[in-house]
Parts: sequence; C-alpha cells; structure tokens
Amino acid sequence: YRVMDDFGCEYTQDVCIEVLPDLSTPDPIIECNDQVTTDYDLTIREPQITNNDTSIVLSYFESQLDLDSNNPITDPTTYTNNTLTKTILVLATRANLCTSTTKLELTTVLFPNLNTTPTPIEECEIDNNGFNHFNLRLRESEILNNLNPADFEISYYEDEMDAISGNTNNIADPTNFENSIIVTQKIYVHLKPKVIDCSIIVPLTIIVNPVPEIGILDRYMICLNKNDQVINPVTQPFLPIPPIDTQLSTSIYSFQWYKGTIEEVDFAPNNFIIPGAISATFSPTSEGTYTVLATNLASGCRIPASTEVVSSYPP
Repeated sequence: YRVMDDFGCEYTQDVCIEVLPDLSTPDPIIECNDQVTTDYDLTIREPQITNNDTSIVLSYFESQLDLDSNNPITDPTTYTNNTLTKTILVLATRANLCTSTTKLELTTVLFPNLNTTPTPIEECEIDNNGFNHFNLRLRESEILNNLNPADFEISYYEDEMDAISGNTNNIADPTNFENSIIVTQKIYVHLKPKVIDCSIIVPLTIIVNPVPEIGILDRYMICLNKNDQVINPVTQPFLPIPPIDTQLSTSIYSFQWYKGTIEEVDFAPNNFIIPGAISATFSPTSEGTYTVLATNLASGCRIPASTEVVSSYPP
C-alpha cells in the first residue's frame, strides 16, 4: 500500500495477506454409556473440521479461559467428560500460524446398565468335528439384567463391524446357529433401546466342547465255571477278556456303568444302573450288553459307549 504525508512524501509497504483456516462445523459426538463419566476420542471429527486439509493442526480446549492461556487437552484421543453435554473449543492453526476456532459438541446418552460380559454358551460335540448348533438367545436375560426384552431391538452378528453399523448382515435365525469357526467363536450382540437413538455391542462367546472317545471294544469274553463264576482262561481266547477299559482318566471324567443297551439306558437309566460301578474300567460277571456313560468333569459333556460280553464254559 502507499501513504503520503503532509509534506508530499510518499511511502510504500508490501503487505502479505494470510488465509485463515477454512473450517466446517462438525457433527456432535454421541456416546452411549451406563454412567455419566465417559471417554471420548475428540479426533474422530478432524477430517470433517479441516475439510481433509492435513496442513491444519487442531488443538482442543475445555474452556475459553484454557484457550486464552494456551492450556490444551493433553490427550484428545482419550478425553474424559464428566457431564452429559459438553462444548469443546477447537483451535485450528495453519502453517502460516493463522488461526481460527470452532466448537465440537459432546453428548453422553445414558444407556441401561447391561451385562456386557455374559457367560459363554457351551454345547457338547456330536461327531468331534468342532461344530454344533446354538441357541444364541439363551443369554438375552443375562445380558439385559432382567430388563424387558420388548423394550429393545436385538440382533446377532458374526462380524463386529457389521454389528457396530447395525446393518442387515445379521444372523437370520439366532435360535439355530451353527458356528462357522471351529470350536470357539465370538458372536456380537447388537442391542438398541427403542426409545433412544443409541446402541451397544456385547460380545458373546460360543464354545463346542469335545466329547470323550471311549476306547472299549465291540465284544469281550468271560470264562465261567459250572457255578457261573468267572475264572481265568487257560489259553488266550479269540476275544479279549475283561476288564472293559474306557482308556479315559478319572481326573478328567466321571463314569457310570449299566447292564443294558444305550437305548435302554436312555429310556430308563435307573432300571439298568450297576450300583457302585463308577470306575474307568469294569469287570462283568455275566454275559450281556454293557453301557458306560463318561462325563467330562469340566464341561459336563457326556457320551455313551456299549459292548457285548459273551461267556464260555470249559469242556
């Protein structure tokens, strides 16, 4: 610009006009929580505020006093807010040190106090391939902490990002879901109260517990004397002799033996139970069909196995 004084002298000065940062007003950040105190990541609105201008540096302040005294929030990625609503001042600085400010609104929506660590759902293996069908809804009451299920929209997802977005890639029939990851899989439960625009994701673990493989043979032979008492054979018979050995550990499994077929035991176990026969092995004293139920002490998974015992008498 040019300036002329009273004596007719003219002065010139070059002036460089710097451009202030061009900012956009960001969308509020809304977080769901079961308590007022909530952690926020303030930086998730940076691309929106700066219009994707990476040359702009943002600083965040709790108040105008903090802004005036240059006291920014130390870690804007984990900002703890202790009120339901809060206005954060955002200072934008360009490389030329020109600055401008905007506001970022925070809102905490109080969410029902749900159980976010439900008990895993466990099923027993059927054919030892690591897969089974689950009713995922078995933990709904536990997750809701006895709140009314009719007050919530609940859907189940295999993928966490799908659950977060609440899209249509949900599990079609959560009452009959076959795990797609062998043995252990994490399912994501999307819960949204019908009266507020907020949702929460609860991880739910499903587990397929293996059943024991019982090592008994199809048939055994016992030698009996004329009084029907078991005697030791003189020579090795063509069939194995007892004891019938499950080849399982009593520290891992419990056992109960029955004299009857698997079908008979399933229908009326008390009619065929052998009292006191609770070892991993069993030595029968008469011919017939014998069944053992082996139960995993940790998982409760149980599997039966049966064998036929035939008798032989000396000539």
